[in-house]
Amino acid sequence: MIPTGAFGQRPQTAVWWPVITYTANRSSQIGEGIPPNGGFASPSQVPNQLNTIQTVRADWTLPHWRFGYSMNHSFVDNRQPGRESSDLGNFVQGVTVSTSVGSSIDVAGDLNLERATNVALNQLTETWRVGGNVNWRMTSHGTLNALGSHTLTHVTAVTPSQSNNFNIQYSYAFASQGRRLAKPRAQLFGRSSWLSSTVPNALTNSEDRRRNWTFNTGLSLSVF
Repeated sequence: MIPTGAFGQRPQTAVWWPVITYTANRSSQIGEGIPPNGGFASPSQVPNQLNTIQTVRADWTLPHWRFGYSMNHSFVDNRQPGRESSDLGNFVQGVTVSTSVGSSIDVAGDLNLERATNVALNQLTETWRVGGNVNWRMTSHGTLNALGSHTLTHVTAVTPSQSNNFNIQYSYAFASQGRRLAKPRAQLFGRSSWLSSTVPNALTNSEDRRRNWTFNTGLSLSVF
């Protein structure tokens, strides 16, 4: 983690310099050979794989706004005899933004693009997702939370599919008398969810449309 705004910049400009984080992981799995009576038909079934993951993230924290940008790349390198080309790559970019409205409302949004590559099939899958979230602390006991997202997925030479999701929840916390929200406490909640999706059907050359609406309510008790 590198706080780039802590290198002697003036306070007026240091806030525009992000905190940068970089992580890297590398792992491998190699089988010694075909085990006797193990049910393996060929050396291609014996694990021989190298996995790498790299992530870079930059975060900006301003007086009233917070911004973030992330980039992740992962690659699965299969090295079994006969499966050298069965590699998988994944590249994800994401942007997040959030702010607070007064002292009781938090608003956040995100945009993500994922590109998944199947080398053996020469296939590219692109997935776009945009989402938003609002959290409103209406009173010291009641909270309203709403979130929604839209996802669009496109596979090489295939009609794009898409889905929409919306969720809203209200919760009310009952505290022991004279303790505000100190434990033990009980929380009553109600949650409504709506999901729709459109998926191409190659067999019928049409689109499968699905709609689903659910409502849940419950009571939770916290003692400790």
